Amino acid sequence: MISPQHKTYDSKLRNFLIRWTSPPGFTREDGIRYWQDRLLFTLLFAGVVLGAFVYFPSVALCIKEKLWSVGIADTIIYIWIIVLFFRRSIPFAVRASTFIIISYILGMVLLLTIGPFGAGPVWLFAFPVIAGLLLGLQSSLIALSVNAVTIILMGLLIASGHLEWDYATINAPEKWTVISLNFMLLNSVVSISVAVFSRGLQTLLEQEKSMLISLEQNHAELLKSNRQLEREMRERKRAEEDLRRSLERLQVTMKGAIQAIAVTVEIRDPYTAGHQLRVADLSSAIAKELGFSKEQTEEIYLDAAVHDIGKIALPVEFLVKPGQLSEMELELFKPHAEMGYKILKPIGFPWPIAQVVLQHHERMDGSGYPRGLAGEEIVMEARILGVADTVEAMASDRPYRPALGIDKALEEIQRHRGVLYDPAVVDACLKLFTEKGFEFTARGT
Repeated sequence: MISPQHKTYDSKLRNFLIRWTSPPGFTREDGIRYWQDRLLFTLLFAGVVLGAFVYFPSVALCIKEKLWSVGIADTIIYIWIIVLFFRRSIPFAVRASTFIIISYILGMVLLLTIGPFGAGPVWLFAFPVIAGLLLGLQSSLIALSVNAVTIILMGLLIASGHLEWDYATINAPEKWTVISLNFMLLNSVVSISVAVFSRGLQTLLEQEKSMLISLEQNHAELLKSNRQLEREMRERKRAEEDLRRSLERLQVTMKGAIQAIAVTVEIRDPYTAGHQLRVADLSSAIAKELGFSKEQTEEIYLDAAVHDIGKIALPVEFLVKPGQLSEMELELFKPHAEMGYKILKPIGFPWPIAQVVLQHHERMDGSGYPRGLAGEEIVMEARILGVADTVEAMASDRPYRPALGIDKALEEIQRHRGVLYDPAVVDACLKLFTEKGFEFTARGT
């Protein structure tokens, strides 16, 4: 497993090589020229490092065989490559042209001194290929022309007897001609293919550069649009903040109005003084226990605080009558939920307070009033209010009976859990009283 320290060293070495091999004055955005300079650096690097393994044995052999011209030529060429490698301030075209000429000279020296079966033809073959890679198609064609002239001249020297090698197959002019034609054909195919590919790559990189410029322009426009949007967002946030403050003031006003309505109702019914506010306390506590948000909990509190507003339409004598109500009187009492709905509906509260007030006497099995709704037809807020209203009514004194006590009230909702009352609401209410110590606070007008 590679240690983090080794990874750090590898990263540092890689970054150093990237900086060292990056051409001065060029970036990736310069397209093919950037990569041509990188290629030249790689070739020179290989010439300096790998060339050392060739240069020193070659010089030793030249000294042994007394091939002084080859040894001197190798030394000059190797020094030349070292200079080109380290002097990167020299313009790229000069360095590339010099390296291309070196490959030609090296090929000629090796061909004339060692013969056609040495490394000379390899370097002559590479001469136009390197020219095409570094300087393009035109330079590759020039290099091919130089190779063609060189081969023709050497053929003339062979035919005239001024150039002889120790190879009978090469010294025959007609055989040299056949070999030369094959050499030039293959050399032309490879060199021109490489140069054409390089030109196509250059075209592709230029297109990508053009696309990049276009993308940068689009990016700049997007940044400008983004700044404009940010300004608009700030203005919108200020407007939203102003609206929020206005809504808060409106909520305060609405809460005050609701509380005033609640007090007005209870003034007319002294036996139920504080009933609505106690129901509101329990309803909001149940909502909180069920995981309602703070805003929803406050809304349920206000719903409960005016849930009996419809009683304002009933005669006072009817509200404070001692004793049990008759069947007819109960039927006259039931429309108070519908009346509360009619009173609250036109006001336009931002939450369905009128609907909650309308449904707070509905029951899960459909036996409630005024519309006989059942199950999910009853809004959750009304189901909470229905349980809280039942518990508070049984735990408090009524005109027609004394208080039954909280234990009786809890027993009542538990007995009718899932029948008249929502099971989750009943469970939350029982938990408040039995585990969390909830108690009704004394309320009065």
